[in-house]
Amino acid sequence: MIKLPENMNKHITELDAIYADVFKNMTIQERINYCESLIDTTQNFLTKNSQFLNQNIREKSNDIIIAAQSELLELTKHNKKI
Repeated sequence: MIKLPENMNKHITELDAIYADVFKNMTIQERINYCESLIDTTQNFLTKNSQFLNQNIREKSNDIIIAAQSELLELTKHNKKI
């Protein structure tokens, strides 16, 4: 189970312009796939480039990961109800 910070208050649509623009037209499964891909891509980016990134970029990348994980949890809960 993913443990999210208690103070997580940004929604993925505030951090990811692509998701914000198209998520309304995506199926739940497409949104789940997108969030999973975003998490993996961002984690790989941080892993491969961490020594070259300033603190601000690392924090924003971590915010995106946390927001995508939060969205993924909500989508998964919703998907199980269907």
